[in-house]
Amino acid sequence: GVPLQFTPKDFNVERKAYFGTTKSTFDVCFVAFNYDGNGYSKGYDLFLEAAELLLQHDPNSQFQFHVVGNYNKSTIPSDLTDEHLTFHGVRKRDWLMNFYHKMDIAIAPCRPNCLYHGAYDGWMCFEQSIFEVAMFEADAMDVNQNNRFYQADEFVKIGLNAEDIAKKLHFYYQNVDMLYSLAKKGRKKTEIVCGLEERTKKILSAIDRARK
Repeated sequence: GVPLQFTPKDFNVERKAYFGTTKSTFDVCFVAFNYDGNGYSKGYDLFLEAAELLLQHDPNSQFQFHVVGNYNKSTIPSDLTDEHLTFHGVRKRDWLMNFYHKMDIAIAPCRPNCLYHGAYDGWMCFEQSIFEVAMFEADAMDVNQNNRFYQADEFVKIGLNAEDIAKKLHFYYQNVDMLYSLAKKGRKKTEIVCGLEERTKKILSAIDRARK
């Protein structure tokens, strides 16, 4: 569901760091709880494999990959070094708020039906989007069907394969103006989707349906 940990007022544009101007790294984060031991349901293996492909293709790039959650080097062994991959562990609100202001992309290659039939986390990057972090979502169960929440220029739809993820990450690494425009539009839409007005509409709609 939509996270309640942050609201649009937590975003401070003056604290936002931008690649090429106020920071020298291009930061991609994977933020998810590991429920199945290896993070398969969250696509953790795809995140690592995409990172490896990118760095093989362009070892001198400024990519930095970040993992937030109950993961470590032994969760899935990887060729990525500490120079490019950082494990932050499980973190609390204040730390995350500072962290998200520095991120460029949040990636969520979630797989459905892994833990049990019907299990799916849906749209994972609402929280990061509040801080103008671009959402890279697999949306494998088509939660956003017919652009019901987000338009194509407000997020990036990724396939459940590392090659597609790496290709799209590299494209936006080379086109940061497009990325930041997309992230800004995504943030504005998230404010609407997560907003009090939207919640109120959903509650009132549910009440109306219950009355019928």
